[in-house]
Amino acid sequence: DNGRASGRPTSSNPSPRFGASADTSRDSIMQNFLLPADEPVCGILSDYAAVAGADQPGTTAKLDGFLLWTAHSLYHCRPKMPPEDIFMALVEARLEHQGGEVLGMTVGLDVLRLYEAAADLHWTRGEHGRALDLYYQSNVPSAKLIGRLLSIGRLDVVLTHLRSQLLMPDALSLGERRQLSDLLVHCYIYRALQTESDHSRKEVLEPLEQLLEHNGDYSTERSLASLPSCNLIKPFLVAAHARGTMASALQQLISSGFSSLSAPLFDYLVSHGYLVMLLLSVRGGWLIRDIDPEIRFQALLAAEDGSGRLAPMIEKLLTQLAAGSLQALLSRLLALLDDPQPPPHDDDQDAQPAGSVLLAELALKAALQLASPLPAPTRPPPLLTPPSLPPPPPPAGPPLVGLPSTPLPPRPTPAPAGSPPPPPLQSP
Repeated sequence: DNGRASGRPTSSNPSPRFGASADTSRDSIMQNFLLPADEPVCGILSDYAAVAGADQPGTTAKLDGFLLWTAHSLYHCRPKMPPEDIFMALVEARLEHQGGEVLGMTVGLDVLRLYEAAADLHWTRGEHGRALDLYYQSNVPSAKLIGRLLSIGRLDVVLTHLRSQLLMPDALSLGERRQLSDLLVHCYIYRALQTESDHSRKEVLEPLEQLLEHNGDYSTERSLASLPSCNLIKPFLVAAHARGTMASALQQLISSGFSSLSAPLFDYLVSHGYLVMLLLSVRGGWLIRDIDPEIRFQALLAAEDGSGRLAPMIEKLLTQLAAGSLQALLSRLLALLDDPQPPPHDDDQDAQPAGSVLLAELALKAALQLASPLPAPTRPPPLLTPPSLPPPPPPAGPPLVGLPSTPLPPRPTPAPAGSPPPPPLQSP
């Protein structure tokens, strides 16, 4: 049927072997076809769909492969198996880089989809390490990969994957960055809840706090809603500080029934300038009622700027302060009174006199408290006084054997010196 073949051949030079020529790199050769020496190649027809469907008008038949004819024969070259199956076989042999990707580019395969399918196959077999390698090459969605990893309890691999993804923010869209950031925050929360020892918990909370402070893509509403419910107060305050929502965050703590702040949390708020906001907020003083009075006093004294707005709060602590603290308070107040600060606003003309009056009154009360002797501690009376018990009754029953039943006679008094001896006792 050589005379019936039509179409423009891709090559008309006779050659005993198709696929190798002088101007072709050997790296691009995928397969060789050996022909008899007496059959020179006359032509190759790579697109013969119209020829194959010529017998049926109006139809087009698509056949894989190509036609190659020689002086004596016509050869139909077609794949022995679908290219997708060849790719999967190469992946099974760990030859995806050497042969699979070349095959995919040659025949136009969806290599990423095939990598993901191969990863799913290895995952179902329990070959998780090999499956993860293929998932990374398939550009699989992070949600699917994280679900796979969490199903086998590999939260550590999930955290590593999310951190590595967020290290390249320019390669991600805004939506992807937000999704990955929220996932990372919640993974840290989950890991903190699963950690029992304080040392391990600290190792988990430190990167979480760094993420909440420096990452700007996570959802503020979700984080501020989930952190207090998991009793992660320090990360909650860090997120509120990073997003500038500390006032509402403190009110959220009070409204949720949070009892009191610990000393480290109080120090964090004071070091970031939130002491006045904490004290002036509604019921804010309730959160710090368990803080040592000396610590509260030192923070208030450092925050006092001469306006006198903290004077009533310091006055409540005067009776609980040591003599050294009272002396430091007097020195600070006298320095503020000698060098009054200007009012914070030009239109507030009464702020400075009122503040000076409050500071002067506080200085007077502190001096009186320092001069008055501290009351000696008294021991509180016992709650219950034990009643006086009556003497025990004499034992009842017959007299003990071997002892006389009659009372013993009184012991005689010794006779004076020189008197005759008493007469001997007679037995009854």
